[in-house]
Amino acid sequence: EGESVWLSPIATTTIIGTATNPACGSASDEMIIIVNPLPAITTSNDTIIGLGGGLAMWAASEDALFFTWSPAILSCANVACGEVYAVPDRPTVYIVTATDENECENSDSIVVDMNGIMELFVPNIFSPNGDGSNDELIVFGPRIFEFSMEIYDRWGKRVYKSNDQNEHWDGTFDDKILSPQTLVYIITGVNVLGEKIKFEGNVTIIK
Repeated sequence: EGESVWLSPIATTTIIGTATNPACGSASDEMIIIVNPLPAITTSNDTIIGLGGGLAMWAASEDALFFTWSPAILSCANVACGEVYAVPDRPTVYIVTATDENECENSDSIVVDMNGIMELFVPNIFSPNGDGSNDELIVFGPRIFEFSMEIYDRWGKRVYKSNDQNEHWDGTFDDKILSPQTLVYIITGVNVLGEKIKFEGNVTIIK
């Protein structure tokens, strides 16, 4: 009865509506309500990281055109945002939503817990001799924003500078591998809590 009704079918359904007037009789019409299935979605596992650490997460669906994440992530690895990188500053539940061509949505969650604080670590030796073992100087540890790394020889000459935490130094200066020696590195930036950091130490090139 009435001019409007609220319907919520769980499958494609044909609805027949009938209007009745005691003086004129009845008239009917039908309407097909098409119910599209929700896009299936699978995600990477729940995980535990140290405070300051970054992590890669993923979501997959054969039906989805794109994915949205909440809270916001740091970067997407592809256009659909199915692979992402995040640096949470506290235990976080990430909600990822898959949207298909019919604008139907389905969501899942990834729980990221915290266990301690991730410390910055720079090896004190490396051997850029091309043997495939320990050939590059790599900075390990938490994500540093506004990252800067400078390396100086014992005379104070800067032999390396980088603003990319993921860049590895191959021990070269002016396209030549430096001779065995001890160098000083200085790393500055901002940690995940917004605090400025400065990390200094020595690294030795060996053959």
